[in-house]
Amino acid sequence: MSITTNVAGRTILGFSRPEYLRLVEAFPPVKIRTPAQAEATECRLDELLARPQLTEAERAYVDLLSDLLADWEDATVVIPDIHGVELVRAAARRARPAPKGSRGHLRHRVRGL
Repeated sequence: MSITTNVAGRTILGFSRPEYLRLVEAFPPVKIRTPAQAEATECRLDELLARPQLTEAERAYVDLLSDLLADWEDATVVIPDIHGVELVRAAARRARPAPKGSRGHLRHRVRGL
């Protein structure tokens, strides 16, 4: 269901304000400053995105939480700058961790790729 809102003399596509306010009251969107806040925000996003279909209000709320999480990640998460062979090795390690103590772990990784 589409809802229109009159803003500054113009009508724009909107969403259910009461529904959006319920979402905000249940989990207030604030600037993320700690890893615990980031994790809680990510969990809330996961809950919402697990639903088969989102309302317009839920989509707007997910957009807001996603932006807050992205801002925090941009400011705090360091992504190493790697290229070529080192990039392939890092991807292989992440995709298939080697069994601990195994001498044949390299053969296992190469065959699995």
